[in-house]
Amino acid sequence: MTRSLAELPAKLFGLLESLSSEERHRVLSATMTLLGDVVPPIGASRGLATDASHRPSRHDVSGSSNVMNYFSEKAPKSKVDELAVAARFREISNYGEAHTRDELKAIIKEARRNFDDANFPATISNATHSKKLFLVGGEKGTYQLSYIGKQYVDALPDKVKIKATKNGGKRKKKVRKAE
Repeated sequence: MTRSLAELPAKLFGLLESLSSEERHRVLSATMTLLGDVVPPIGASRGLATDASHRPSRHDVSGSSNVMNYFSEKAPKSKVDELAVAARFREISNYGEAHTRDELKAIIKEARRNFDDANFPATISNATHSKKLFLVGGEKGTYQLSYIGKQYVDALPDKVKIKATKNGGKRKKKVRKAE
């Protein structure tokens, strides 16, 4: 190597300083992936994802086999579940937290599953409004997992944990007796 190790951080700083934090992380993650190194998810590098249930185990680096492994591990049973699993995979693979239809489609196709183009609007609407897995009111054409959606995917395929996440922390209404 002709350059000394002391020169490299200064050169990297010069290249990365104009980028946002997320863009810097993406560039560094992509570079590490090209070098064959495993990159921790963005939350873990900032100390946010400390609970093992929210950290990816062996899915840090994207690729067809990792997408297929993730889908096999999570075993989504419906198209709504597949959309949520695809969105969560994109998040833990450092692709961002907002997802377009085409990005979700690419992940689902990479997992060797069928993407239902014709019914996507109804499926995403069901996932957002009925299941509460995605947030409402984001940028048009993008979808973001809700807190419940993240918990739901992280709990898959454990049915007991999923039932605990379905109510979203809501209390049951007490029925008042007529006095």
